[in-house]
Amino acid sequence: MDSSGNVSTQIVQVIVLDTLAPSFSLSVDTIQLYTTTSCQGVGSWTYAVGDNCSGVSVTSNYNTGSTFGVGTTKVLSTATESGRSTSDSLFVVVTDTLAPFWVNYPFVTQTIPSLTTCGSNVSWYPPTAIDYCGLVTITSNYNSGDFFTGPDTVVFYGDGFERQYDCLQLADHHL
Repeated sequence: MDSSGNVSTQIVQVIVLDTLAPSFSLSVDTIQLYTTTSCQGVGSWTYAVGDNCSGVSVTSNYNTGSTFGVGTTKVLSTATESGRSTSDSLFVVVTDTLAPFWVNYPFVTQTIPSLTTCGSNVSWYPPTAIDYCGLVTITSNYNSGDFFTGPDTVVFYGDGFERQYDCLQLADHHL
């Protein structure tokens, strides 16, 4: 206002720019889960989010409390506010600790004695195993049809998880 009482008005537009992305971090880098009764584990985590303005939203490809299968899964979470975002990730590792179980055990089906050396070729049906978390890799220290030279030979079968089972013991009457 001037000395004569005249008033002039002008509109000024003030724009406040939020140039800071939200701060965001997950509580852990890796979650290790072990199966106990199924081939799955439930992963839980928290996150910390902050920003100088309100309106931050958090999205993730998995939510805390999700169920994960055996293996490694990457969880990617992003905090977004006014078009700016910050991301963080963690890994959920589910390890199969359930041992496979054997469906059948081997039994000798045929013994062919050698006419020239002391021993026999021994054949048997190999065992089979079931695992709820996938296929079972069966290993053995001998194969059906191998040549055996002495009694009291033990054939071991393993399940691919460093566990061995004494499945077949060949005695004198087999050789």
